[in-house]
Amino acid sequence: MQFHEVANLFPLMTESEMELLVEDIKNNGQRQDILIDKDGKIIDGRNRWFACEKLGIAAQTKTWDGRGSLISLSISLNLSRRHLNSSQRAVLALQILPLLEDDAKQRQRASGGDRKSEAYKKTLTAKNEEPKNYTGEAVEFASKLVGSNRDYLYTAKKLEKQSPNLLNYIKNGEINIREAKLICTLEGEELQQKVIDKIKEGIDVRVARAKVIKDATAIPEFPKGKYRVIYADPPWGNNGNPLPDRISQASDIYPTMEIDEICSMPVKDIADDNAVLFLWVVSFHLPNAFKIFESWGFTYKSSIIWHKKHSHWGYYTNISHEILLIATRGSCTPECEKLFNSVASIKRTRHSEKPNHFREMIDTMYPTGNRIELFARKKYKKWEAYGNQIEEVVND
Repeated sequence: MQFHEVANLFPLMTESEMELLVEDIKNNGQRQDILIDKDGKIIDGRNRWFACEKLGIAAQTKTWDGRGSLISLSISLNLSRRHLNSSQRAVLALQILPLLEDDAKQRQRASGGDRKSEAYKKTLTAKNEEPKNYTGEAVEFASKLVGSNRDYLYTAKKLEKQSPNLLNYIKNGEINIREAKLICTLEGEELQQKVIDKIKEGIDVRVARAKVIKDATAIPEFPKGKYRVIYADPPWGNNGNPLPDRISQASDIYPTMEIDEICSMPVKDIADDNAVLFLWVVSFHLPNAFKIFESWGFTYKSSIIWHKKHSHWGYYTNISHEILLIATRGSCTPECEKLFNSVASIKRTRHSEKPNHFREMIDTMYPTGNRIELFARKKYKKWEAYGNQIEEVVND
C-alpha cells in the first residue's frame, strides 16, 4: 500500500498505542473507513491500515470525493485526534508549506491560469482556499490552519536549514522549539544527541547543554612557573539562578565554572611571594570574588569600573558595567607614579571580551616581572596565557 504525502504529516502511533488500536479493532471491528485517493493511496488512516495488517484482515476504505482542499481535510481530520503542543504544530505547519504551494499551482492550472480578479480572490477566501505565494501569506495561512503561531513557524524554518535532524525530535514531542534553538548551536549531531538524552532525563536544556559542552572541552595543563602579575577573567556561571529564555547567558556560549572549581585552581602555587592579581567580576558574583582571593592567597586592595556604554538584563537592574578588582600578595604596589581613573568608559565588543585598555594599564602599572593571563582568548607578547579558547597570538 502507498501513502499520500499528506498522510505522512503526522507521526505514527507509538508501539503501545498501536497495541491498543489492534486490540480495539479485534474486539469491535474497524469503526472508521480508511480514506484513499483515486489512485488508491492512503490519505488518512495509516495506523488503522497497519492494525488491520497485523490482524490479517481486509481494511475498509473509502475514496475521497475530491472536493475542497486535501491539505485542509487532512489537518482537520488529524488535529482532533492528536494532542500536539505548539512546537509540534509549528513543524507541522512547516511541512505543509511546500504542499500548499504545489496544491495552489495545480488548482491554477485546472482553472485555466492565475486569475487575479477581486471576484476570484473573494471566491478563494470564501472556500478557505490556500494562498498562492510561499512567503508571508502562506506562512500566516499554514500557522492558522494548524493552530500554531507565525514566530514558531519561522523558527522551525531556521532550524530546517541549521539542524534539520532536530525537527523529528520536535515532531515526536521529545523536545520543543525553545530547546531546539539552544541545541542547534552545538556543532555535530553527537553533541546534540547528548543534550537531547539529558532532556529526556528531566534536565533543563540550558543545564544539559552546559554540561555537554564542559564534558567535551579539553582542559589544558595548568602552568608551572612563578608570576608577579596575574590577570584573570573567570568563566562565571549563574550560580544556579537561571535567566529568562530570551536572555543569553554565559553557559550558552562557553563552558562555565562553579565557584568551588575556581577557588580550587592552584593559583597560589604560581604566584610570586610579592604579586598582584587583577580579577574581573560581574556584580552578581562580587561576594564570591573575596572567596577566590582567600583561596588564591590574595588580599583585596582596590577596584576599577568598566562602563560598557551598553546595558543588558540583570536580576535587579540593567547592567552597564563590569568590575576589575585589584588584590595583592605580599608587597606589590604599582611601579609608576601615574594613577589611572577608577572608571573607564569603553564600548563593549563581543561577549566577555575585555578592551585592551586594561591590559595596557596593567603593563604601565607593573612593567616588570613575569605575567600571565588566566582564561585567556589570545596570547599577547610578553604575556603567558592559560585557557581552552586561545585563538591567536598577538604581537602588540
